[in-house]
Amino acid sequence: MAARSLDFLSADHHSSLEGESGSQGRSPPANRWGGSLNASFRVPWAAASLLPHATVEIVAMIYFQTKPDAVFEAILKEAFASEASEIQLLSDDGAIDSWEGLYPETSQRLCPYEAVRVLVQLSAAVNDSQVYRLTDLHWLVLYETLKNFSATHNDLLDDFDQHTRPVGDYQIGEVDGEALVTIYFWDTDFLFCNRQETWAGQTSNPRQCADREEGSSEQDVVIPALEPVAELGWIVREPLFRAGSTRYPDYGDG
Repeated sequence: MAARSLDFLSADHHSSLEGESGSQGRSPPANRWGGSLNASFRVPWAAASLLPHATVEIVAMIYFQTKPDAVFEAILKEAFASEASEIQLLSDDGAIDSWEGLYPETSQRLCPYEAVRVLVQLSAAVNDSQVYRLTDLHWLVLYETLKNFSATHNDLLDDFDQHTRPVGDYQIGEVDGEALVTIYFWDTDFLFCNRQETWAGQTSNPRQCADREEGSSEQDVVIPALEPVAELGWIVREPLFRAGSTRYPDYGDG
């Protein structure tokens, strides 16, 4: 299966990474959650540009604790595309309760519209040659994106004869979402900051987002910029996916 990229990069790559200046930082089944519908709950932005297309493989350039390997890069690209589509579907259905159920942490800070914009930034960073440091807001969205993608991927494995599923160029069995956080995230302090509402930055009340007009401009919302990193200090590990591996990460412990 060919490696994946994202349509919007050709036109909006750098503007997606820049976000709003001055900020500081450190295809699954549709509608997976039930919930009430609200016709005014819409994302005035088309997530169709996040759908994957064949291209050459590009190194993931997000500053993680551990340098990403090619398999994790493929997981990131697949997760960003599939979760953006899922969020778009929830929004199109007006399923605000479903959005809050699927993204309980992120939905405290962002509307679906804003969350998709963050995924656009993350996707642009993955496809850039520059390495970028994420803000707490980006880590929060990334955390729940990987959690949801891993759960959906694992649920779908029974539909495949070899109990593996194609992700980019790889056939992958179980994805351990908790292990991804342990290996690649610097910490999870962003969860504490989110629950205590102690972090800086302008974000929206999700319920107020339902009152936003469909034609609202993306400039209405402040999304923090990503900061380029000049000196890298990440960990370089032994391969976490090798010949014969199916699960990821595979520590080789049998």
